[in-house]
Amino acid sequence: MRTRLILLILLCAGFVGASLIAWASDRQEPTPSHAPELSALMRAKLASSQKITEGLVVKDFDLIRKGAEELRQVAAETRWYSPNDPIFVQHRSELSRLSEKLVRSAEEKNLDAAAYTYVRSLTTCIGCHEYCRDVLHVPAMRRNPKAVVPIPVSDDEPSASAQPTAAQ
Repeated sequence: MRTRLILLILLCAGFVGASLIAWASDRQEPTPSHAPELSALMRAKLASSQKITEGLVVKDFDLIRKGAEELRQVAAETRWYSPNDPIFVQHRSELSRLSEKLVRSAEEKNLDAAAYTYVRSLTTCIGCHEYCRDVLHVPAMRRNPKAVVPIPVSDDEPSASAQPTAAQ
């Protein structure tokens, strides 16, 4: 049973990863000023999801919690499309709520609850991407490998910046 759960989690994570990569690949940018930030936010969301997946597979509750906190910060970002669209807002609120529940599950060291909550968060991400792509007709963005968004995990850290640094 545990092996099937881990396989399901890995399958879902792979699907979301592939979806995010396809979503961020080679179509026109929606607007020149916001596209790098949005693409970088998607990459940050993917990175936090990978931490959660790894934490679930190796039963590392600190890694699950860290990834969930990062995911919560990404969900709280204000640089998303359609902030006034009620369905988009619902998806975003659900992702935030599930991120908080995932943090609690990790703190309680409840692997089954964390895995279930993570699968629900993946379903929320997929549903939101379908809605943005198929209903709002948000075009996919070109991938910008130099755009990096550090994920703030505390209020002390500065806001994330998607601008490439000179070292990159």
